[in-house]
Amino acid sequence: MEWNLLVTAHRFQAREARQQLKELAGVELRPTPFRDVLVGKVDNPDKLFQSLAEATGVSGVPGAPVFLPAFSRLVPLQESFSFKPEELLSELQKRVEKYSGWIPTGASFAVFVERRGLKGTLNSAQMERSLAEHLWRTLEGQGKKPKVDLENPDFSVAVEILGTECGLGLIPKELRERFPFVKPD
Repeated sequence: MEWNLLVTAHRFQAREARQQLKELAGVELRPTPFRDVLVGKVDNPDKLFQSLAEATGVSGVPGAPVFLPAFSRLVPLQESFSFKPEELLSELQKRVEKYSGWIPTGASFAVFVERRGLKGTLNSAQMERSLAEHLWRTLEGQGKKPKVDLENPDFSVAVEILGTECGLGLIPKELRERFPFVKPD
């Protein structure tokens, strides 16, 4: 199944998170082999985030109902794919190049890799550095002046690895600021 949304539930609340997102926004999520991690396909992520913001009281809409969600973070992704571990880094480097066009000159970026499974086979920190260096060189090659900001980047490259499935996305700062449950790291 193709997926473009990863949801991390609070500890032991995956079932509740799945139910909440279905009731609030009609999102069908599937469990993964990893505890409290769900994935799903969303046609309109902005509409989903706005619905959740209103329901959780972070929208600023007076009188909006407030409840404590069972999920801790949502990660919107542009694509997902299966991979062979020995080919993942080169595949990600190739795929991340297309996102370089979305990063304007002078904008900062950071790469965040969350690996679940394949312990001892893939190193998240090394992968983050390699992807960041590759993206830096790609941006420089386009005549842009790249900046890295690990604390509050203008754009976050999110890599979510679930066994031999991978999700990849570019998340702008304004999305993270509008919806605090959108967290790439």
